Amino acid sequence: MTDEAHQRILLAKNTAGTVEFCDSCEVVELNVGATSLRFYMEDLAVLSTLLRDADARLQYYQLAQAGIEQMRPTSAKELN
Repeated sequence: MTDEAHQRILLAKNTAGTVEFCDSCEVVELNVGATSLRFYMEDLAVLSTLLRDADARLQYYQLAQAGIEQMRPTSAKELN
């Protein structure tokens, strides 16, 4: 097939990268910097869920860490 048969449709773009779709291949391409990931279109929802879960857990972890830091004494005076 020629490149013309592989028309890519831009689905999303921001400072992190781009997401494109090739209708003839039914493949989604995620481009982040010099890294490119290709996967079948039905896996986009699964990948999206994976990333949302990871983001939520990371935010929860950071909040928990911030709470732990607030509970730690900052001076010898607070230890007594």
